[in-house]
Amino acid sequence: MADKLLGENPEIISAWFKLVEDTKAKYGVHDYDVYNFDETGFQIGVIGLMKVVIGAERRTRPALV
Repeated sequence: MADKLLGENPEIISAWFKLVEDTKAKYGVHDYDVYNFDETGFQIGVIGLMKVVIGAERRTRPALV
């Protein structure tokens, strides 16, 4: 319930977007560098050919093959 109320408050939403824009400006992140952006964060310049997708319950890091 609290998440829904926070999500409907225009002041909180605009403050969050301002924080994102300020952070992008501080670190020189361009719009085209931002993708896979959601409430958990975003990745910039990830170099790698594979990703490991696991459940959120898993607490240990999987071994790379």
